[in-house]
Amino acid sequence: MNIGVRESCIRGTKSYPVQIVSIDATEPEIDTFYHWHPEFEIIYVEKGGFTVNVEGEEYNAEDGDLFFISPDSPHSLSGGAGKRKLYHAIVFFPSLFSFFNQNDIQDKIIDPLVNHKIKFPPRIKKESPLWEEVYTAIGEIVSLNKNPPHRTDRMKTTLLFLEVLLMLWEGDLYSVSESENFETERIRKVVSFIEKNFRGEIKLRELAEITGLSEKYFCSFFKLHTEKTPVEYINCVRINSAASKLKNTDDSITEIAFESGFENVGYFIRRFKAQTGMTPGEWRKMKGEK
Repeated sequence: MNIGVRESCIRGTKSYPVQIVSIDATEPEIDTFYHWHPEFEIIYVEKGGFTVNVEGEEYNAEDGDLFFISPDSPHSLSGGAGKRKLYHAIVFFPSLFSFFNQNDIQDKIIDPLVNHKIKFPPRIKKESPLWEEVYTAIGEIVSLNKNPPHRTDRMKTTLLFLEVLLMLWEGDLYSVSESENFETERIRKVVSFIEKNFRGEIKLRELAEITGLSEKYFCSFFKLHTEKTPVEYINCVRINSAASKLKNTDDSITEIAFESGFENVGYFIRRFKAQTGMTPGEWRKMKGEK
């Protein structure tokens, strides 16, 4: 995922806009950072022990939890060092249902979600009366898509998504959206600025000015929403860029360090290993072998 920005990449294919990313790992800890995208997202947790942040609200993910991310809702995953983490991030675009003519499902659920009139419930736990039915249906979606799905599996998946949306509707679990609050908009502006300018020097004063806050208060405000200091966050964005270049280019590690905004190669290598658990050279080798 891109860090701290509204994602706009293509999920799946035009005819089947579904992407499922499965994570089964102990080290390193999860760190997807604060981001948002126009698709629906469901996080299906088998083994928890990490933190999910949805629009500034933190949840400790437990075994069996389900998290629902509405379109354009800022969210992040973090933590879980030393614990086995097994979860599936299921992202799908509303065009998956475009074969329907305008009907009650479109009018009452899909269009209001896309237009931010209603929101998913952020979390469904095992204690919820609907949990077993919803968890089973989403588990079946994951199973159908472990390998590139055949046409029949794609149709079954689409119907299961609709079944889940309807179960949430019948359980009265959607909520009416409030207008986006001022704090969320401030954070959007800051993280978008970082994404556009991370290759150069970014001064704390510049970020504080975007929000209209003092530098001291801005640091507290930023960490409250992203779980990182501004410096930590900028370094993570830079490491993410470097990791992509190591995988997709033949540029030297020194070149990649400078291109990603680091002025010192030694510091870059230390930060890269702290974030990924590998040196840049080990990362490049591991990605090249896959």
